[in-house]
Amino acid sequence: MRVRARRTATSTLVVLAAAIGLAATAGPAMAGVRQDRGIEPMAAVSYNVCGTTSNLAAAGTDSKVEVRLRGSQGASPFIQLDNPNRDDFEIGHTDCFPNIVLADLGVLSSLDVRFTRLSGDDNFEWNLSHFTVIATGDPDAVFPCQCWFRATQTRNLRVA
Repeated sequence: MRVRARRTATSTLVVLAAAIGLAATAGPAMAGVRQDRGIEPMAAVSYNVCGTTSNLAAAGTDSKVEVRLRGSQGASPFIQLDNPNRDDFEIGHTDCFPNIVLADLGVLSSLDVRFTRLSGDDNFEWNLSHFTVIATGDPDAVFPCQCWFRATQTRNLRVA
């Protein structure tokens, strides 16, 4: 009886993992579990996300910037954009964050930008020109903004 209950729980875990695109990760860790339930793992895609800060005075920021990609096959979680040992989002610079591996989101339609003003941050405002997302095998997706982020907020940008 215990073995049967354990198999059921493990099989449920495999089904749940497959449903959210983690079957490739879950499979080997669960050796001996049948995975012939007709659920295929979602393909992984490498995304390069590049954010361009405007050339306006005081446009740069040291605050926290996160993005969530939205496409025809789903949405990513929020991803913090931070290059270690580098001052990101400075005036007139384009900062790229390569090799963000996610489940295939399909054709990208929008991007959510979450800007979190950090306490004690002297450069708390940010003027975002645009984001560009490059996915393996897909044309570049450009998300124009030309807008100020002055307080903690989230904005949805549509693909151009």
